[in-house]
Amino acid sequence: MRNRYGGGLKPTRKTSRASSFTSQLERTRSIPATAPVDAVDADRPGPSCTNDEHNHPSSNAGFHQPITPAPSTHKAPWTKKLISFLRDLATPVSISILIAIPCGIISPLKALFIPVTGWTGDRVPNAPDGNPPLAFIIETAAFIGSISIPAALILLGASFARLTVS
Repeated sequence: MRNRYGGGLKPTRKTSRASSFTSQLERTRSIPATAPVDAVDADRPGPSCTNDEHNHPSSNAGFHQPITPAPSTHKAPWTKKLISFLRDLATPVSISILIAIPCGIISPLKALFIPVTGWTGDRVPNAPDGNPPLAFIIETAAFIGSISIPAALILLGASFARLTVS
C-alpha cells in the first residue's frame, strides 16, 4: 500500500516560533565593556522575579540591552551644507517666490505685468492692445486661479466615484 504522502516521505513536525526564539536568545552576545555608556543603562535594575524558580542565574541570560551606536561627532563641511540648502531651495514654490518678490518691488519690472503710474505707457511701452507687454501672464494666472475650485471639486467627485463600498 502506498504512503498517502507520496513517495514514501514522512511528514515533518512544524516547530513553533517560540522554540526558535529561545534558540536565538541563547545565541545573543552580552554587551562588551567598550560599549557606549548610554547603551549599558547601569543605573537601571535588571528584571526582578518573585518566584524562586526564576531567580537562578540562567534566567537573566537572555536579557541584554541593545547596543546603540555612539552619536556622530563628524560635522559636514560648509560646502555640503550650502549645496544641501540650495537643493532644498530649488522647489517650484521657492523659485516662483524668488522671482515674484523682485517683480512686485521693482517698478520697471512691475510695469511689465500691470499698469503702474509713471511707468506703463511712458517709460515701458504698451502692447498693441493697450495693456502692459506681459499682462497676458497675469490674465492667464487669474483664469487658472478662477477654475481651480471647480476643477478640485470635479477631481473630488471622480475620486468618490471610484470608491467601492463592501
